[in-house]
Amino acid sequence: GIWAPTAEQLSRGMQLRHAQIQRSLPDASEHQSRWECVPLILLLGAGSHAAVQSIGALEPELHSRGVAPVVFSLIALAPHAFSLLMPTVWGDAFTRCEPAAILLAPGLLVGGQATILLGLLQRGPLSLALLCLGFAAFSASRAGIAVVQYAVLARCLHFSKLVFGLCATTVTTHAIGAAVQLLVPQLLKRGGLQAVEFALLLPALAGLISGVALCVRLPPPPPPPPPPTPEEPSSLGVFTVRCTGCGALIPRGSAFAVQCLGCERAARARWRARRAILLLAVWRSFTLGPLHSFASLTNGLLQSQGLTPRDAGALVAFNKMAALLVLPPLALACAAATEPAAAASRATLMLCATTLLMATCGAVPLLLLEGGGSWA
Repeated sequence: GIWAPTAEQLSRGMQLRHAQIQRSLPDASEHQSRWECVPLILLLGAGSHAAVQSIGALEPELHSRGVAPVVFSLIALAPHAFSLLMPTVWGDAFTRCEPAAILLAPGLLVGGQATILLGLLQRGPLSLALLCLGFAAFSASRAGIAVVQYAVLARCLHFSKLVFGLCATTVTTHAIGAAVQLLVPQLLKRGGLQAVEFALLLPALAGLISGVALCVRLPPPPPPPPPPTPEEPSSLGVFTVRCTGCGALIPRGSAFAVQCLGCERAARARWRARRAILLLAVWRSFTLGPLHSFASLTNGLLQSQGLTPRDAGALVAFNKMAALLVLPPLALACAAATEPAAAASRATLMLCATTLLMATCGAVPLLLLEGGGSWA
């Protein structure tokens, strides 16, 4: 007849498999949050955020110097286009050699900003070549700095504290944007584009220094799980097959290939996570994409309505800092809510943000028509 394992044999096999899984999991106490690394992580992206925010503040000045709208749109689009193409490359580089990626991303930004500064000091075809080369280096480094920032932040903070690290990143980004909007008009008045570019070189250098410090203080990556140990398969009285996912020995009543219960659950969890990431990416592209595009034109729009460059920059800076008032309650709500409540609150916030964006996109043209202003 057909032989089948007894209940006692199957129970012992499951106990042995559970012991293997427990030994492969890292101890929760081993992952302690490294809050002292958070300021370095925030400083790492200071130069990139300042350079991106300066593009919108420089739009009226570039327009007055004869830069065509199509050319300016390409300038504003380049960093975002590289952010679509380069994250995979930077992610692979970070996986292969973390210190090299941490140093290369801000180093490329410093090189790009220095090349742009040299291009502004030159004339003729050499100036154009240096400007294009420097801007390409800056655009490529932006995606790398973002990948390194979030990867290192996830390494240094426990997942339960990660929301506070992300809030700190958002606060830093808005603060840098506000500072750029306030300082760029004054720098343009005193020293022109060269003074602005030299000022942008300083936070880029600070980011490179913070990258060096992070390479020294970054905690080591978690060790891979130990290989499964054979648990006397002959004493189980059943077939012992290897899991197609992790290679662990599984007692079964047949010799067919199979995945263990832990690998099946992990595969389902990975699929749900990838689907959620894809949906979030689509939502983010349709919400933050128009916002980023409009941010590069905000200063020119305000100045076309009669505001001076200084007043336009001050208004944009005030709006950026005022937006930070909603972050503390959101962070506390996400940290305190249980999983079902947190999921519902996130969905509600995403719906509110999308509604506000649609209302804003519809209100701007109406305000321009009501005011009778022209914007070319």
